[in-house]
Amino acid sequence: MTTIAVDSETGEVVNVPVLGRLMTVEQMKEHQARLRQILDEVLINKQDYDFVPNTTKRTLTKDGIEKMLLCFGCGIRVKDVKIATDFQANYISYTVIVQIVDVERECILAEKAGQCSTREKFHFNKIKNGGEPYDLANTILQVATKRAVLMAGLSALAAGGLFDTDEQPEAYGGQRQQGQQGGQRQQGGQRNYGATNGQYGGRASRA
Repeated sequence: MTTIAVDSETGEVVNVPVLGRLMTVEQMKEHQARLRQILDEVLINKQDYDFVPNTTKRTLTKDGIEKMLLCFGCGIRVKDVKIATDFQANYISYTVIVQIVDVERECILAEKAGQCSTREKFHFNKIKNGGEPYDLANTILQVATKRAVLMAGLSALAAGGLFDTDEQPEAYGGQRQQGQQGGQRQQGGQRNYGATNGQYGGRASRA
């Protein structure tokens, strides 16, 4: 099944396969071609994606996954957030469950969970070097949310074949070398991960 859309540049009416419904082989080819077109023509290098050093893989930033989902009329809904703490043991863990929804049809296309804790090497080393676990709580929450959004987004878009989900250091809260924008935004203005229609991003690597 397809839906009608208008090409913003040519004004031509085009048929776009509807996510979450049965597609023919031709429709799936059209969908995969559209994913590649968005990657090549919409996403911006150093902003929406970058390359893993010494490889030909592309790493997708949170801004990139947001744009891809928006191109298909998808929203992100946080279903549940679970926290486990033991401050005497310097332990904080967040598990975030998110859903990718078709905004127009109000149906769920995918649901995944992401988890992050202070037991991971990057955060553990910060605490080992004198950091306080509760100072990392917001970063832990953001990383868990990004992971959930990444997995759910790739599943909803059927884009898993285009990307490798190996995470890079900044996915654990590190800063990007390019202006360190990613790290600053994590430590800066917080996003309301409890909002039901907020748009949040993740990261992945394209082979």
